[in-house]
Amino acid sequence: MSISAALRLLPVAIVACALGACGGRAAPAGPALPGLSDSVLQSHRDASNGKIKHIVIIIQENRSFNNLFYGFPGAHTASYGYDTHGKKIELKPIGLETIWDIDHSFAGFLAACDGTGSYPGTGCKMDGFDNEYAGCGHRAEPPCPHSNPAYSYVPHDETKPYFYLGKNYVL
Repeated sequence: MSISAALRLLPVAIVACALGACGGRAAPAGPALPGLSDSVLQSHRDASNGKIKHIVIIIQENRSFNNLFYGFPGAHTASYGYDTHGKKIELKPIGLETIWDIDHSFAGFLAACDGTGSYPGTGCKMDGFDNEYAGCGHRAEPPCPHSNPAYSYVPHDETKPYFYLGKNYVL
């Protein structure tokens, strides 16, 4: 199996392993993924059988790891980013209650990517967030909290539950 084919199957494998671990029940008989033998799957089932009681995945829509876990002890988070002109932009706190939003379209991805590859969206420099549209500043909306809303993090007083979960469980 090629690496690209294996990577495409990775989300399926993660879900299959997670579902197989829930409740201590074995996954259905037979290979769940192309290229994996019954013996490989059985060895994984036997190794974790009964040890994993719950799997909890926390997802906060439209938030990056850095945005929610900025400054988490032992984690590699950034305190700044660069724009397309090479200017260093310090991250600023913006609360969860904000009502503005950053573009989630393919065009927004391409702007943030600022790619150098021959195919659009490849060779990303990830310094184009200053070119990405932020839905704020129009007559019907409040102005942006600062001039570069993509370069922000949630204040620590609002992420205490996330830090607690990360510290006491797994991060």
